[in-house]
Parts: sequence; structure tokens; C-alpha cells
Amino acid sequence: MIVCFAVDQDSQKALAVWHIVKEREGISDYYLLTVSDLRVCSCEYDSGLRFSDIKCDVVVVIGGDGFMLKAIHALLEYRIQIYGINAGTVGFLLNKYVVGVLMNDILTARIVMLPTLAMEVRHSDGSMSVYHAVNEVSLIRQTKQSAKIEIYLNSTNMGNIVGDGILVATPAGSTAYNSAARGPILPLNSRCIAMTPICIFRPRGWNGAVIEDSSRVEFSILEAEKRPVNATADFWECRDVSTVSVSMNNALRTVLLFSGREGLDKRVLNEQFGGIKLT
Repeated sequence: MIVCFAVDQDSQKALAVWHIVKEREGISDYYLLTVSDLRVCSCEYDSGLRFSDIKCDVVVVIGGDGFMLKAIHALLEYRIQIYGINAGTVGFLLNKYVVGVLMNDILTARIVMLPTLAMEVRHSDGSMSVYHAVNEVSLIRQTKQSAKIEIYLNSTNMGNIVGDGILVATPAGSTAYNSAARGPILPLNSRCIAMTPICIFRPRGWNGAVIEDSSRVEFSILEAEKRPVNATADFWECRDVSTVSVSMNNALRTVLLFSGREGLDKRVLNEQFGGIKLT
């Protein structure tokens, strides 16, 4: 098995775990990936290669959820298997590292396929941008003025909201920002996406909606000059948007690996019960 490691170089904890992995796992031949530009080193010596130049079976990411998300985005087009080792705080998308059994954990890991959301943005100057999100697409007011956003579901006008904003989350992403905004946590296999308002005061009492993942949602920014809005796909941010379309891109999926001791489905279930430990 050819393994490529991606290590968060800005995290002392991640570097410490990486040192242990090298010392205790008996891995002498490997590639080291720089996530920011996909440059590859061979056994930590600059090889002048890029990720597209090598044959790799799995990428092992060492860091926290933020670094894992960056690695997922950098590797989206390659459809490579990714195994995360938690060296952060929460580690929702990563595995706990057990010394000496890393390769066995990878070989016996369970596969989870995560679809992505496609965000198509029309800017105020008429230009278009497309980004992808593993967790969520969010629209947030840019200034002290409340955002006024009209919602279309499969081309049907569903009315408008006034408030801080709105987001659309995948099942995996429903445990993150969506949950903090009091949106529903969705089972991984639900084939649904969550649409959750963020601090709205019109219409009063609207808590959002759970819609089929085949749906296409379009947000039109009303009074955009007076009430400018940001659109963000995970960490890709666009300012001064006029319309934002969101749909599930099932063709572009992330392949995550979870050790037999853990599972993303159980973590999602645990979050649904408010963090109560399930046995």
C-alpha cells in the first residue's frame, strides 16, 4: 500500500503525532503532501512532484477538523481514500490514533461516501463563481443591515426571510454550523439536506426545512446594495452576491475511512441526542 501523509505544520500536536507515527508504525517509504499547493515530498525530501504525478492508495491526514476540511477540498477531484488522525479538539471527521496499529486500522476501515454541495454564485457585477462544500453553504449579512433573502425551491417561490442569514447543510455538515444555528441533525443516509435560518425575525417562528437532496435551492438577495450579503461554501467566501444556487453534487464525493472502533454514523447519532454517550 502506498501511503501519502498530510500533516498540519502549524499544529504542534499534529507534528508530535506525526513524529510518533514515523517512529512506531515502521513506515519507511512514504510521500508527504503539502495541502496548500499539492506538492509532494518523498520521505520528506523534496521530489519536485505534485500529487497528480504519483500513485497513491490512501492519504492520511494528521490535524484537526479544519485542516481535514482543507485536505478534503484540495483532494476532491482525485476521489482518493482519506483516513484522518485527530490532532485537534473535536475531530468529528477523524479517527483516534492508537499507536502501532495504524496500517491495520486503514486496511480494516469502513468507507463513508460524503457528497458535496455545489454553490453557484452570481456577483453584483454579473460575474459567476462555482464552489463546493462538504459541510454547508451559508449566506450572512455583511453589514449592520439585516439581510433580506428570497427563497426558491425547485423554481417555486417560497417567500423571503429577514435576519442575519440562512444556510444549507449536508447530513455530515448538519452537526456543525447548522446544529449551532439550531437546525436539525440529519442521519447520514437520509438523502436530505437541511435549510436553516440564522437569527431571523421575519417570518417569526420559522425554524427552517428538511428537503430532498435532489432539490435545487436558489436565494435571491433583495435590496442588495442596501443589504449586502456574503456567501460561503465551507471556507470559500464570496462578497456582494446577488443570487446563490445550491444543489447536491452526487458525482463529486469524498471517500473517508473510519476505523472499526469508530464510525461517523454513531457520532451523528450521538449528536442527535445532545452528546449523550451511547453504548
